[in-house]
Amino acid sequence: MRDLSRRDLLRATAVGAGAVAIPSMIAGSSAIAADGPGWPSDTKFPPAQLTGRIVRPQSPDYAEASLGWDELFVHYPLVIVFAQETQDVVNALTWARQHNVALRVRSGRHNLEGWSNVDNGIVIDVSELKDVHIDTATRTAKVGAGLNQSEAVTALGEYALAATTGTEGTVGLSGATLGGGFGFLTRYLGMACDNLIGAEIVVAAGADGAKVLEVDPWNHSDLLWALRGAATATSESSPP
Repeated sequence: MRDLSRRDLLRATAVGAGAVAIPSMIAGSSAIAADGPGWPSDTKFPPAQLTGRIVRPQSPDYAEASLGWDELFVHYPLVIVFAQETQDVVNALTWARQHNVALRVRSGRHNLEGWSNVDNGIVIDVSELKDVHIDTATRTAKVGAGLNQSEAVTALGEYALAATTGTEGTVGLSGATLGGGFGFLTRYLGMACDNLIGAEIVVAAGADGAKVLEVDPWNHSDLLWALRGAATATSESSPP
């Protein structure tokens, strides 16, 4: 396994298009995009168009869309993209790179310092990716990055399963998990990140593009190792 540094991960990783669930979690969103080829670092991508639910400063719901949990920190992003599927995240990251604008990623908006928002940049909001697929035979769950902890606990409870996650229901499950994920069941089941077995994420590709990676023990295992606690800066509490 290559020694993947925190700096390497922050440079490469943009947003988890999928999230997590427990026990023996696997992450993902509703729309699975195929991995792209290994583009050379100087590969140029076609001009990107923003897709999903787009909110700009002139939109009537901009004030609400740009508001974070801690109202002490107020920011005014250039655009907010509420992703409806994985490709929306790919397009947003590519657009940000091609226009050289600052990027933030958020789900539950609970960053205490307001780091999931930015002035004059783009916010990729994955809170509307809420798909849930539970396999009771293998006791695994594949959930969208937009689920918060309360929604995840409720969905799993319907199958007599439980999530080792925190006590604040409105916190995003993906951010909590990538930040460690401590809760009442931690002594019994471990941290949430200990139960992460896979993720669908979007990363930078080529000179100005993005692509989807399916991360698991057999594919991009170094990155899975990082997501399982070696680089908590990818969580919502400290986004890239």
